[in-house]
Amino acid sequence: MEALNVLHHVKRQAPSANADDDQNVGSANQTSPSLSGLVSTLVPALLIFVVWMIAFTILRRKFPRRYAPRTYLNSLREQERTPNPPNSLFGWLPFMQKIPDEFVLQHNSLDGYFLLRYIKISIVITFVGCLITWPTLFPINITGGAGQKQLNILTFSNISADTQVQKLRYLGHVLVMWIYVGFIFFMVTREYIYFISVRQAYLLSPLYASRISSRTVLFQSVPTEYANEHKIRRMFGQELKNVWVASDTKKLEEMTKDRSKAAMKLEGAETKLIRLANTARIKASKKGGQQPPPQAADDREGGAESGAAAARWVPSKKRPTHRLKPIIGKKVDTINWARDEIARLNPLIEQAQNIYRAGEQRRETLYSWSSTTRHRLKLLSRWSHITKLCIWLLVKSA
Repeated sequence: MEALNVLHHVKRQAPSANADDDQNVGSANQTSPSLSGLVSTLVPALLIFVVWMIAFTILRRKFPRRYAPRTYLNSLREQERTPNPPNSLFGWLPFMQKIPDEFVLQHNSLDGYFLLRYIKISIVITFVGCLITWPTLFPINITGGAGQKQLNILTFSNISADTQVQKLRYLGHVLVMWIYVGFIFFMVTREYIYFISVRQAYLLSPLYASRISSRTVLFQSVPTEYANEHKIRRMFGQELKNVWVASDTKKLEEMTKDRSKAAMKLEGAETKLIRLANTARIKASKKGGQQPPPQAADDREGGAESGAAAARWVPSKKRPTHRLKPIIGKKVDTINWARDEIARLNPLIEQAQNIYRAGEQRRETLYSWSSTTRHRLKLLSRWSHITKLCIWLLVKSA
């Protein structure tokens, strides 16, 4: 009985699940967005935009490597470079506007060119949509007679459905929607046809045919038995120009990376040792020019004169050290350890390089070929169902 009384008490205090009895349901429909709310949203966004634009305008002139690298890099030929914009604050705006889109197509790629086209078409569709909807739908909604206030008078909700004449205002929305959606379909279809035409002309142009990218095909998942230059040349005959067979160089890369780290540690430790010795020498010269007695230091760091000179001024306990592992690792002399590590890795790296040059390591195929016709390239591009490795094919343009 006590449990039943508790359940009855909880049920009596629980809120009703009926939406009609809930005062909060539909309360948002009775409120109108105020102009102050719109301004409070736009003002922070506008301030952020202004701050970023000012920062970009100032930094653009100070960091050309970041914002205009294609205007001066020596790795680009003269005909591949982008014209240098004016160095004024806003002179780059009209300058960039005067550059035609075809310039991007000639100096970049189809992707960059059609990205600009996409942005321009999006702006056109938005602008035309404003021209179609605002002059027609705003008057229809404002005079709808539903009693909405503030910004809600511009919306669909301000149309009253009390009379048949008022309901005809919905027809205006339908007609405008048909016109605008039809315009969008027209623009998309037009751009699709334009894309097909430009892409076909671009791929057949001599400019594109002269690029390495147009004569290169990537094949993935090639079986291991084809990871051999002799087999590949026997398969394709004289049409092959170059064959590059990629190999598994993971161990070689790891050893090279370890040697580079040891070299950087050695350079830093020797620099630190030189600074310590120079500081001690200056202090000793200020005290009367007395020379310190030689220290019993390990002389491997310099061999003869350099090691002896450092040992004269820097005690062994003050030499640069580090731990092989964080916290718990063995503490070693950095200079001696780095030199021993480099001496250990050098013959191993040389041996791995010789194995790589001889082609005796595990293969991951990568090769190129040349042909007098580009039709052969299309045939090879269909050879992608074979499995396991990677093949690069380099083909001459027609």
